[in-house]
Amino acid sequence: MLKTEPGITQPMIAERLGLTVKGVKYHFRKLREDGAIRRVGSSRAGHWEVL
Repeated sequence: MLKTEPGITQPMIAERLGLTVKGVKYHFRKLREDGAIRRVGSSRAGHWEVL
């Protein structure tokens, strides 16, 4: 989803996958720690980049 829609929000991902927002945030944190994704730009106007 991040590759096809870089501007997607965590609540949108949670809804599509049937997870809680808290669960999605947990996985995003793990992906950032592993260097798999990063946030480009601001939290409001930025987007996610898959590395």
